[in-house]
Formats: sequence, structure tokens, C-alpha cells
Amino acid sequence: MYSLPRFTRFGYNRTRHGSTIHIKKKRISRYIKSRKYSMQVDRHCTEYHWTQAKNVFDFCQLSPIKSAKKDNPISVIEIGPSNGLQNEEKVEIKYKLELIAGLQKAGIKRIEAATYVDPTCIHSDHHDVMKQMNRFSDTEFSVLVSNIKGYEEAVKDYPDTITVFLSASDCTIGDNLSRCTSLSRCTSIIERAKKNGYKTRGQVSCAFNDPYTGPVTSKQVNYAVNHLNKLGCDEIMLSDTTGRATPGDVKRLLLDLCEFNENMYQKLYKYGFHFRNTHGLARDNIMVALDFGIRVFYSSISGLSADNVATEDLVYLLHGLGYKTDINLDKLYNVSRWICHILEKPPNSYYTLGRMMNSDYDQ
Repeated sequence: MYSLPRFTRFGYNRTRHGSTIHIKKKRISRYIKSRKYSMQVDRHCTEYHWTQAKNVFDFCQLSPIKSAKKDNPISVIEIGPSNGLQNEEKVEIKYKLELIAGLQKAGIKRIEAATYVDPTCIHSDHHDVMKQMNRFSDTEFSVLVSNIKGYEEAVKDYPDTITVFLSASDCTIGDNLSRCTSLSRCTSIIERAKKNGYKTRGQVSCAFNDPYTGPVTSKQVNYAVNHLNKLGCDEIMLSDTTGRATPGDVKRLLLDLCEFNENMYQKLYKYGFHFRNTHGLARDNIMVALDFGIRVFYSSISGLSADNVATEDLVYLLHGLGYKTDINLDKLYNVSRWICHILEKPPNSYYTLGRMMNSDYDQ
């Protein structure tokens, strides 16, 4: 027995044996190499290998949770005006403009305002929306493009960020999402966007599961992530496209990515997640991602587009956990009720529904 703290998933837990803190020797394997004193701890105990710790006590301090301070602001990317409304019957432009204005007044600083993909599948009024909307000086507007033609159309409307998507799966899921067709598209779009001075965001679709082939491996996701990193993406989003991810899947993916890439845990600030609430696990998945230091999340006001995480649910969760967002939840609630009234549908948000049912809440 050793008088050292006992390692767990992250950091350590203290257990007493008599009056001395102990650690079981059989649960830890240590390899001391030359002067670097590199240490490797069994994955079944810590689920991660640290190779830079000088000694066992330094290892206790090096942990994603400890490095992920709650003082770091959360970045909420609102996709309601684009992804959220794409499955709705055509919404008048004046309502889209009012929705974007309301979101900005509520404190949303990052909005995906339009998509430039196949106009036969998505509403083709993106030019009018981008030109007529009121842009607050501190709001970042992004657009989603799928090919060079879409990029050329998007730059006419002067967005702040260009978003591209790349599938982690090898299976073809439509011409826009398959990895074999999107690799070259992403490369050409990002290279041109960087050359023209635009910020870029890469979205890895099917990061957990493919609707045709089933589970997606961490190596497949890592391949797509490395490709986007080599292209110089400013931000990378991992998307649970099918909505089947569990907290265990999220933890496993992040641990594997940290293992595949040196010092990955120090760069998690540039990564984010797009979780779907298909099986009611989005909140749990978000909490796991937060523990790793993830600070960027996609959400849609009132949960528009069926399975998207509702922005007000996300903000309510973050505020309850003590994270800073600078978003006014009351104003967000009003926007949520308003857009549902316009669409003539009930809100897909636990927070909004709960507050509407509690008539005494607003009194």
C-alpha cells in the first residue's frame, strides 16, 4: 500500500485506511522513463494516459475537469433561423427577421442565420434574410454551405463565419454528407474562405452513429477532425446526427481523441457539440462534455426542428450549474413562446412548457 491519493476517472478520491490515505498498488502501473519521469496509468483505472506528469502528484492536478473552469464563458450557437426552420412550412421573411432580432435582444451572440445548400430542399430566401436583418455589432452571423456554388452565393451576403460539414462515416448518406464527396468540397471551401479572411467552422456529422452502418468509431471521427485541423478550421463541431449518443459514448469519444492527439485536452476550447434530444439524453451528454472543458454548443430556440436541443433548456441548465452565458432567460422564453405562436405548434422545450403550465411563475 502507498500513502498516495487513489486515482479515479479524473483527479483522485481520498479513502482512509486507519489514519492514513492509501492507494492500491495493483490498480496502478507506472513507467518511469529517463529524466522526464513520464507516467502511464492503466486505462481501466483512469481511462486516459498522461505522459507529461513529472510525478504522481502532478498527475492528480492534470485533469480536464480541473482545467475546465466555470469562469470560461459558454458559447451558444443558435441555429433556429436556419436548421430549426428548414422542416417547417415556408415562414414569411418578416417573422424570420423578427426572430433573429429577438434572439439578439435576449443576448445570443452567435447565430447561424441561413443555409446555402440545395434550394429545392431548403428555403431559398437566405439572400433576403441576410440583407434585411438588423445586425448587432457584437453578434457573429454564420452561414452553412455545402459546396463552392453555395460559398460563392454566401459571400455576397457578408457573413462573419463560413460553416462546412464533413461526415465521419464512410457510408454515403446523400451526396452532401458522405465523406468521400465532402472531403474535397471542404478543402476547397475552407481554403477559399481562409484566403478571403473569413472565420471557418467545420462540422463533423455522424460523429457517433450512422443510420445505415451503425456505430461510428473514434478513429473515423479522428480522421475527419485531423483533416479539418490541417485545413486551419477555427472551430470544430461534433454532431450527433442520429440522436443516439449516450453519455458513455461522449466520454469515450473525447477520451479517445485526447489519446490519439497530443495535448488535445488543452485545445478542447475550439471544439463543440451539436446534440439531439431524440432519446432524451442531450442534457446528460452536455454535462459530460462540460466536464471535459467543451464550451461551445449548438441549440435551437424552442427546440425547433424536432430533435434539436432547445436554447432555453440549454441556458437554464448552464445557469443552474453556475456557468456564465450573458443570456437573458426571460427574454429567451418570450421569443420561444412567440415563434411557437407564429408556427401554430407547441414548444419542444421542457423549460418553456413547464413555465407555461405554472401560471404563478411570472407573477
